[in-house]
Amino acid sequence: MAPVSSVIPKGWSDKIVQESSVKKMIGESTGLKVDKIDLAEIAGCRYIFSSGGVQHIWNCSSEEGAIVKSPRGRDALFAQLAANPLPSISSDVVLEPLVLPDSDLED
Repeated sequence: MAPVSSVIPKGWSDKIVQESSVKKMIGESTGLKVDKIDLAEIAGCRYIFSSGGVQHIWNCSSEEGAIVKSPRGRDALFAQLAANPLPSISSDVVLEPLVLPDSDLED
């Protein structure tokens, strides 16, 4: 049986321009190994990406990110975003702020 593809939420795209560069930028910013960029915000600067089987949200403008605690899994998150698109995150999407690596270059 062929896998069912997720519905891409309105305002997002799964077509990532220069995906390897985006993965590198997010990886360097977060300290995480970026497995896949799942979605890019069409009229914004946010990405949803997978690291270690967990979805994360990264905002390139604010340089802030979050771990998606609920719903778990790509398909469940996509369905929730389709029902309640970001930036108006519904109470059904639970985020935990990412702790970023120290970027201070001074000792």
